[in-house]
Amino acid sequence: MKQFIYCVRQQAWSAAEVEPVLVLTSFGQLVRWCPSLLRVLGTKEFCKFAIKLLRGDKAIYFYQQAGQIQSYGIITFGYCKLYQVDNTDAVIGPVNTLASFQGKGLATKTLKAAVHWLFTERQCQAVYIDTSELNHPMQQVIRKSGFPEAIGYFTR
Repeated sequence: MKQFIYCVRQQAWSAAEVEPVLVLTSFGQLVRWCPSLLRVLGTKEFCKFAIKLLRGDKAIYFYQQAGQIQSYGIITFGYCKLYQVDNTDAVIGPVNTLASFQGKGLATKTLKAAVHWLFTERQCQAVYIDTSELNHPMQQVIRKSGFPEAIGYFTR
């Protein structure tokens, strides 16, 4: 199955209105949000993510209201095992919205905010994201978030 690859470069991206999003890049931040993240990720995925966060090449971003995470995504800095990126780039994925919050634009809001954070706070030069050729809702989220058309694909 094809996975389409999208890329937006810092100089080509503009954020009109960006919702606030929380981005966790340190273990201390992760501990504070541990109960909420455990509910969303599950114990196994939470532990795997915590180890990757400690290595310094991952972050998690999310939108929450009243302490409940509603939409989130994972960021990898300077590396992708499926296609080449520069060390100043970031790769986003997977992106998830809890079922009870789908259809409300949260994935788009949080993805836009994450890209904004990557360009303004991390000074990334490019942000990549990929999705299945069959995942039309995610393709729509990617386009609404400011990414141009797919730049390529790989087969999974």
